[in-house]
Amino acid sequence: MTALLTSKVAKLVDRALAPASQEHVFPGVEQHLLIGSPVDGGFGCLPWKEHILARHAWWGAKFVSAPIDTEIPWIAIGRALLRSHCPWWGPLAVFDAATTNQSPIIYPANTGGSLQRAPQPLRRMIAGLQALGHVCDVVSLRRSLPTSQQQQEQQPPPATTPGQQQHPESMPPSVVHQPVQSPIASLVVSTDFMPDLDTLHQELSHLVVAPVLTPGAWCALAPLFGNHFLPCSSIPGIVPGGLQSLPVPEPRSEFRCHGGYTQGHMRCLADLFRCWYVIQQATSRGLPHPLALGYPDDPHCELAYLCSLIADVPAAWSQAVLSAIQHPPDWPPVHVPNISSAPTAAEQAVEHMLLSRLGWRNLPDGSSVSVVDLSVKAATSLQLGHVRAERMLRHIKFVELALGTREPAAVSAGYKRLQSCMCCVWRQLKWDNFFKEVYWRLILNGLPTAQRMHHTTSQCLCDSICPGQQHHFWDCPIAQAVVQVVARELSSTWCSRTPGVCPVQQQHIWLMHPPPGPRHLHAKAWMVVCLSAINAMDCGRKTANDLCRQLHMQPTAVVIPVAPAVATPQQRSITSFFHPALGPAAQQQQQQPAQQQLNRQQHMAQTGQPHVGLRQQPAAVVPVAPPAGQRRITALLHPAALSEAEQQQLLQRQQNREQQRILLEQQQALQRQQARQQLLVQAKQQALAKFWQLLADFVVLNPCPGRAFGTLPHDHPFLCIDANDRLCMSPRQNS
Repeated sequence: MTALLTSKVAKLVDRALAPASQEHVFPGVEQHLLIGSPVDGGFGCLPWKEHILARHAWWGAKFVSAPIDTEIPWIAIGRALLRSHCPWWGPLAVFDAATTNQSPIIYPANTGGSLQRAPQPLRRMIAGLQALGHVCDVVSLRRSLPTSQQQQEQQPPPATTPGQQQHPESMPPSVVHQPVQSPIASLVVSTDFMPDLDTLHQELSHLVVAPVLTPGAWCALAPLFGNHFLPCSSIPGIVPGGLQSLPVPEPRSEFRCHGGYTQGHMRCLADLFRCWYVIQQATSRGLPHPLALGYPDDPHCELAYLCSLIADVPAAWSQAVLSAIQHPPDWPPVHVPNISSAPTAAEQAVEHMLLSRLGWRNLPDGSSVSVVDLSVKAATSLQLGHVRAERMLRHIKFVELALGTREPAAVSAGYKRLQSCMCCVWRQLKWDNFFKEVYWRLILNGLPTAQRMHHTTSQCLCDSICPGQQHHFWDCPIAQAVVQVVARELSSTWCSRTPGVCPVQQQHIWLMHPPPGPRHLHAKAWMVVCLSAINAMDCGRKTANDLCRQLHMQPTAVVIPVAPAVATPQQRSITSFFHPALGPAAQQQQQQPAQQQLNRQQHMAQTGQPHVGLRQQPAAVVPVAPPAGQRRITALLHPAALSEAEQQQLLQRQQNREQQRILLEQQQALQRQQARQQLLVQAKQQALAKFWQLLADFVVLNPCPGRAFGTLPHDHPFLCIDANDRLCMSPRQNS
């Protein structure tokens, strides 16, 4: 439905056709380039698909960023539904959901897993957030840690004590290659206690706006799975990929269950370290798995899985977690943590703090927007990055054509000039948008030229084959006539002149950059002149195409009647073969049956008896002259040999006809050339008339100068201010 709606809107905006119209008109601008504000180079079309997803994303942002004690019923019910599908699937883990079915990502990585999907409204909101791209920490000024901490993170985990070493023969092949090491052996045990809820809220309120997210006691309550700040670094290329994407090792025996029994007993980082300690003690003492009795290999697999999780946690975070939980009576733990279905208030506060720092950095102006401050406009703009990129490429190509060079510095300056011109023309020039639209289409090469429509055999009035954008708006004599008029109106006071060089160059018209001179031309007045010139060139293009179609400018062949040539001996032989003349023998054979019938009739009349058994004597055959038609055909196909005089006369007649044909072709070519010149002059006159008409039209529509033209000098060319402080045309044009 959105694709059909987008197609109908593009048909209306680009081709000015009703949705039900069957008329075929050339689509000048692609559908996706019509999207966006005219200030940015668009045509004002609304991106329907992106706008709908942006509205879903806005509701999703409200859902995940609402306070933990919100009283909005649908948000509380939605969060409870997420927790019921997966214990660790909270507002922060929404950004780490699968893109295929918007469900939690579990092992194996990048798959939706076997969990039940969320209701359709929640999936729509998650899909809207995913359409905006990957989130990042928009508050942090430095994304990386100091060099010393980076080196500390890159170092392998410290070795464990001899009593904590694993037995390689009882471990799966994927874990045997290195011993399981204790990730907390070198960490300092602190006596700091977990702060109370009020102190925690004060600390988290400072971390929301802090330039750097400093680890602290709050790390113990940070979500373990689906946490953007704890990516799965062991498997590169997983996007998104929290620690829940980490593969779970399997035991060697095919009858044993795979590891990962503690997944349902861990929600925060503190639960991870408590589970690690319990499994580590069971393995070192040779005890069975606390959650799976009777499987000797399972503790080793479980310990390897927990160690791989801890290895992906930053060292600073691990230190902060151990400093917060290693104090009696909660340490050392005896049993695997048994978490509840709903997180505690402290865990929700830490999750909300981390989520408040997330956002997107792909806005057009380079700024960022957080999840809390997301709007429908910003969400729509975040999805149009590919449209802006392609439009920028079109603008750069237009600037390169205008400048005639690809030098990066010049193209960059020209691109900035083009952007400022489009903004100024659209917002500050009070004129009909129809005259501005031609310039917008010229920038995107969206005008129906022969080159754009792939008509390789089309000709312009100036005999140019397959003319395009560059020809119609600069190289064509019609366009050059408009340029010469503009250059003639600029005196040496306003424009520097070089003998033999036109002072108005292509960049001055296409990029609306005033020509240099002793006195500076008014910027907005020059924009009006450039818009009038471009519309006049487009008028000349349309006029030339109409005249070409009306007069059928394609060359026609000259038909000259040619007398039949004399039959050659080979032709006479072929004719004689297919149409032979009848000789005496053939005539005798044709006349013999008729003579025999005549003899029978005479015998019966004399004797009264039929003629039987008498052998008829051949009678003398009287030659019969051929019919007159046959003689004419024979004379035509078997002409008599021409004499030498007749051959000379025939050759002379053929030469005269050839000369007449050549002379007729030259006369027709001259007539076509004269007709083209007359039509070219006519197209030039209409283009020039259109130029002055548009200038007069702008003066009529803007009699009061206003702020845009308040500083226009009285002697300014093209447009000036008269004695009554009214906008008018220059006296030279009125004369």
